[in-house]
Amino acid sequence: MKNLRHQFITHKVKAVCVLFLFLIPKKSLSQDSTCINYYRELNFGVSFNDWMPFPGSSYLWGQTIHFDNVFFADIQAGFALPSIVTAKLGIGISPFKNNEVSIIFGLRPFPVFTYSQLNIKTKNGVLIFSYEYGQSPWSPNIRGTPMVNIGIRNNVTKNYKLKRNSKSI
Repeated sequence: MKNLRHQFITHKVKAVCVLFLFLIPKKSLSQDSTCINYYRELNFGVSFNDWMPFPGSSYLWGQTIHFDNVFFADIQAGFALPSIVTAKLGIGISPFKNNEVSIIFGLRPFPVFTYSQLNIKTKNGVLIFSYEYGQSPWSPNIRGTPMVNIGIRNNVTKNYKLKRNSKSI
């Protein structure tokens, strides 16, 4: 039963990753310039499984690809406890001036969680609040496990303009 559940989750992750690629607007990718920000992120959180709250943390490297002044993709990977490694793929919106507040929805492929994230710019970096829901490998139940996180993000590089040829995509 456990092996069958693992295969089901693996196929689900692959399907969501393929769908994620189709969600990125091709018109936005074919624009003359795209703004890319590289960053580091440190998170601490708590997973609420059946028997007790379980703490965790992660250190991630990532990039935010802004398609225009409002829409962006957020991709990150790094080290985590207790899962050793982790990654996140998300699509976000920043409807406010100067991208001071943004909201991201996405998928954490390992361990398998969907997430929503609120980013708030401060003078010391970006403060991050996220809520995740998924199947924890440390919880023996079939139901999902909620997780809450708080973190801080610091830019590694300033806005880097990537020039693209509109005929290349």
